Amino acid sequence: MDVFDKLMQLFCNISEIKDSIQQFRNTDKKRRLISVFITTLVILIFLGLVLIG
Repeated sequence: MDVFDKLMQLFCNISEIKDSIQQFRNTDKKRRLISVFITTLVILIFLGLVLIG
């Protein structure tokens, strides 16, 4: 159940990230690249936590 809970948390975070990416589309390209890089890092960290847990 613990892994399932982590996966549900991950999907919730991905939906939040999608919303933030849509907001960032209005900003300039440099900020957009940085935000995409940060969100990618966050996703990788969560995947790592799920695999470890």
